[in-house]
Amino acid sequence: MVGKILQKIRYGVNLHKPRYMMRLAANIIKRRYLGQVPLRGVDFAVTYQCNLKCEHCFNKTILKGGRIMALEDYARVIREAEELGALHFAFQGGEVLLMNDFDAYLKLVDARANSLAVTTNGLLLTREVVERWLALGVNTFTISLDSGIPEEHDAFRGLAGSFSQAVAGIEHALALGGKVVINCTISSQSLYSEGFKALLQFAREKRVLLNTIFAAPSGKWANNREIVLSAEDIRYYNEIVRTHPFVIRDTDSGYAVRGCQAATESIYITPYGDVLPCPFIHISAGNIFEESLADIRKRAMQHYHYQPKCLIGENGAFIDQYIAITREPNLPLPPEEMQTITAWNAKV
Repeated sequence: MVGKILQKIRYGVNLHKPRYMMRLAANIIKRRYLGQVPLRGVDFAVTYQCNLKCEHCFNKTILKGGRIMALEDYARVIREAEELGALHFAFQGGEVLLMNDFDAYLKLVDARANSLAVTTNGLLLTREVVERWLALGVNTFTISLDSGIPEEHDAFRGLAGSFSQAVAGIEHALALGGKVVINCTISSQSLYSEGFKALLQFAREKRVLLNTIFAAPSGKWANNREIVLSAEDIRYYNEIVRTHPFVIRDTDSGYAVRGCQAATESIYITPYGDVLPCPFIHISAGNIFEESLADIRKRAMQHYHYQPKCLIGENGAFIDQYIAITREPNLPLPPEEMQTITAWNAKV
């Protein structure tokens, strides 16, 4: 428990950003003592172009085409999100380093008043890129590794040598003082693998957080129940967490309680402007080209509430209903499809 608290302080406290710290304190007070539900973070997928072919990827599943968000759209949505309380902005792809103008997106965020993160596969994360991003106020470099065994990671990501390139990116970020988080998706199979054990050791040695993402039946894993963790798997996982304080989940990052924070605290926005309360639940809550972010979030919160467990990764009743309505190729589904699911508050 003490280790978890120390890790949260190490990654969450930034004395170089007093405005951010004041906003964070205010939001915690609003959530814990005033009954308000301020938004915490926004994940922007700014491109679905990628240089890997990962086994679990969902980008092409929701690659619907049409109007793409421009810089001025991002600027407006960032302002709207801040009005709702957001103080953490993360940018991801696809792979953001394939974009020639990606730094322009980072410059839209007032890094003095917000926490800023970038998710990358690390292949193109050079020392020069790290220096540039740090100068723009990036706090956290989130880099994906799915096994501590190079050959396993390379096979999962679909490119030989991707492990060594990702590790080089991690080393660059650490050498220059960046905070690194490793993203790792764990399935019912990989949880027990030697590759995951090796990744635990790697994260321990590098003294970085290992953010574990429970496998979800979406994207290339759509309709796949076998990858979802069972109750027994989760008990095994919880024992790992108990003995490894650097192992976390996104369910650990809330203002007040541990659990799913989709819509209540975090949202994911596609390059096409669709707002998904959870990146793995491909039902849109609305589109920023058609409505304000406040109205979209208000609609989503009619269905999404604080849950003790992940809806799409742990809630069996929800997973079954979700799989049943997302068999068609045209994703994300429109907002009215949220009403077809009755298991939002199912006991798990």
